[in-house]
Amino acid sequence: MKQLTRVLLSAPALVLLSAGCHFSLASSSHPTVDGIELEESHEETLEPTTLATLGLRVNANMGNVRIERSDGPDSISVELFERTPGDAYAVFENGELKAESHSGDPAALGDVTVRTSGTLPHVHAETGLGDVTLEGVTVLGAVELSTGMGDVELAGAGEVDALQLSTGMGDLRAEDVTCTSLVAETGMGDVIVSAVRAPTGDISTGIGDVDVIGCTFGSLAASTGIGDVSCENCEIEEPELDSGLGSARLR
Repeated sequence: MKQLTRVLLSAPALVLLSAGCHFSLASSSHPTVDGIELEESHEETLEPTTLATLGLRVNANMGNVRIERSDGPDSISVELFERTPGDAYAVFENGELKAESHSGDPAALGDVTVRTSGTLPHVHAETGLGDVTLEGVTVLGAVELSTGMGDVELAGAGEVDALQLSTGMGDLRAEDVTCTSLVAETGMGDVIVSAVRAPTGDISTGIGDVDVIGCTFGSLAASTGIGDVSCENCEIEEPELDSGLGSARLR
């Protein structure tokens, strides 16, 4: 069951609770925070000097979050949503990227791109609506990537601590990483895990396929409600594969 049709609501509504604020997104392309629609936006670039020591935490209201390896100084490019032009500004403080405003009105993070040539102690990156990607950046500690609706991808992160990938609706992909544990969960979408090494793994999707390729696990639980589960060229001491409607194969 390799081809799945995603059913998107005609006017998707997401309600998130973040930092004590009520955030909602209907069919508008602008976020609404505390009942105020943020119709304006602009972009800023920061050059933080503490990524390598404090790590990264970012929670975007809506937009893609991308963390990638790059030569040169560390930088964070961020889209800021605001009520009036120029009111919002970005702050990177104690390892966390935040949107603030001069007036005290609500402000929100949109698209975020983090570029670094170094190693990060940990990463927590999430968005309400959009894709989250970490590629080619070495992380020493825990990694948590999540989105309400969108795809999540991780590749080439080295040897990390616990690794957690999640999306409400979208695909998950993890490639070429060693971790102390892997959790990958999606409500609707495919999960592809390749060249991952971990003592334990827990992979699940409500509707979609699970493909595990060339991995090494002590124990692995991989399941789908509707779809196929396949493990190919893997070394798994304790495999537990399950499909409610589909096939489950270890080969």
